[in-house]
Amino acid sequence: MMEEVKQKNFKRLAINHHLLSGFKALFTEEAWYTVDVCRRACGGAGFSAQAGFSDIMDITAPNATWEGENSVMALQSAKLLLKMYQMTPTMEKEFSYPFSYLNHVDKLVKLQGVLVTLDDFTDADKIQQALAVRSAIKI
Repeated sequence: MMEEVKQKNFKRLAINHHLLSGFKALFTEEAWYTVDVCRRACGGAGFSAQAGFSDIMDITAPNATWEGENSVMALQSAKLLLKMYQMTPTMEKEFSYPFSYLNHVDKLVKLQGVLVTLDDFTDADKIQQALAVRSAIKI
């Protein structure tokens, strides 16, 4: 993509911004939360400097705000999805992967219980469909 930008081609910039904003918000929040859960699971010992959690918390906590607070980053990610969804009625061509689920939001929001059995939870196609349903409901 950087080579394309040098040639004034910004075609993939919006999608990369969407993905990176969303990933930053999700991953930094999850990392901080998980370290805190581990610290609390250790009880009173989790507060001890010897447990090492204070050092890990010092490293992970600021990541949620370096490039913008995580709710702002998530909103930036969502902005592209909403913009794309609003375009669907006037489009001549459907969205391609990974945004193809936006072509069928109305159908997806009606689906429930896509993952029922244990085998369903190991089926990548069913998991992808469940994630599309969740995204459609959020949109």
